[in-house]
Amino acid sequence: MVMQKVFILERTGYIEIGETIESDGKLYVITNVVNLVEYMSEDRMKVRVIAQEYGTKSVLHKFDPWYGEWDRYQRRYPGGVETEENPFLQVGDVVLLSFEQDGLLGYISKIVSVTYTGHNYQDLIMTCSVQIFPVWSDEDMRRAAKKKRLTTFKLIGKNS
Repeated sequence: MVMQKVFILERTGYIEIGETIESDGKLYVITNVVNLVEYMSEDRMKVRVIAQEYGTKSVLHKFDPWYGEWDRYQRRYPGGVETEENPFLQVGDVVLLSFEQDGLLGYISKIVSVTYTGHNYQDLIMTCSVQIFPVWSDEDMRRAAKKKRLTTFKLIGKNS
């Protein structure tokens, strides 16, 4: 299960945390705005966001709220080669973390080491610290979904 997902949204006017979006028949709540990808005209823009699937629970829900750094994220580059599918990491890059297949996302906050392993495969290994994007509580998710439902209702009245 992937509870957090990266979306690039094209919008007119504005975008904000707490908005809901639908994708593949699932409801997501925008929990983080990562960056402005492109400003296209006076009011059109593309924005990269992190959204959490409504109704999902993280393995972290069992613990007290904890949004610290995880300093053992590693990426291996066979032969020391960067590819399109496996680019060299940079500070700020969004990465998928797998805590019990949780589907959590984080971002590279610092590169701790770059190591070249000189045995058999001669790989390059990057070790990084990752700041985990906070997971919203059930209550926060319900409030966002309720706000969406309320804005879609229209009041129909009779003329007196």
